[in-house]
Amino acid sequence: MGIKISKDNPSIFFDRELSWLDFNYRVLEEAADPSNPILERLKFLCITESNLDEFYMVRVAGLKNATASGMDGKSFNGMSFSEVIQAISQKVSAFVKSQYDILVNSILPELRENGINILEDPSALTAEEVDFVKKYYKEEVSSILTPLAIDTAHPFPHVLNKTLNLVITLCPVEDTSDARKALSIVQVPSVLPRFLRLPSSKPSEHKFFPLESVIKMHLDDLFYGMIVKEVHPFKIIRDSDIDISDDAKDDLLTSVKLELKNRIWGEAVKIDINKNASPLLQSLLKESLNVQEHEVFPVPHLLRLGDMMYFYGLENTSKLKFPYIKPRSKLNVPSLDKIFSIIRKEDKLLHHPYDSFQDVESVLKFASGDPKVLGIKM
Repeated sequence: MGIKISKDNPSIFFDRELSWLDFNYRVLEEAADPSNPILERLKFLCITESNLDEFYMVRVAGLKNATASGMDGKSFNGMSFSEVIQAISQKVSAFVKSQYDILVNSILPELRENGINILEDPSALTAEEVDFVKKYYKEEVSSILTPLAIDTAHPFPHVLNKTLNLVITLCPVEDTSDARKALSIVQVPSVLPRFLRLPSSKPSEHKFFPLESVIKMHLDDLFYGMIVKEVHPFKIIRDSDIDISDDAKDDLLTSVKLELKNRIWGEAVKIDINKNASPLLQSLLKESLNVQEHEVFPVPHLLRLGDMMYFYGLENTSKLKFPYIKPRSKLNVPSLDKIFSIIRKEDKLLHHPYDSFQDVESVLKFASGDPKVLGIKM
């Protein structure tokens, strides 16, 4: 007897969300493929991070909202929404481990071989580089940092979606006991480049120092008279799903504008935090942001992998990328006024991106200046 083809047969369906994660795994495979140029591999890795953030902001947030409202429905494959959320967490945990295995064991070593060095530990800096970092901090960074204390008088601040932040535990110099520990949040400024380029005497060598490491080096300036016990980067992903009610459809534009503004205020659905953060600190973040254990993902290295796209744009790195392929032109017109006479002879099928979009632009440019043309529809 054959398989019953019906929407009531869960055995023939994949869950939509879990299937999407499988797609992101395929993107990650491109990052792991040693036959791809190193900066292309890095680009694929950055794409997986961007994809995963958007997935949590919309897909996972939608599932959480449904279960929170008491509508724990079922996927076509028979799994309840709450079961799907748990399965997503397990799969993403393994996915994040794979991301950082590829980064640490494959991509970073090959970047170093090609003269791109990312230094995170201040002890790896020379005396001249330390002076350079201190000067940069004093002139560019210190004036735009705002430490936010957390205590009974100051509740946990609203940390913006996808921003990089430092969570810091402190204690007074005169009393280092756990009873006197204080907590503070410092947002890593998004208006500055994530990676500081260090001076180098060798044209083929490029050294970079993360902005969060610059800040860590100068915490004594921010917290004078305090001892820093712990400092760890973290990132929050917030619910950014847009929900337009039926009542609002009469004024769709206004409703969408309002929903877009509200995206920054959504509930936290995922936390990425350095794996070395103490269990107590992780518990405090979970409690403050009202997230569950399965929504916290310890990471072993740089957070916000998407920021590493910066290295893709470095000058003189074309040999580390796929060769540029120039799109062909099918019209090859000597002047714009010849375009329509060529099209009149025979149809031209343009297949993008292999055929140049410049041909389309040329047609529009000529048509827009032709007094015989009454309208242009696309």
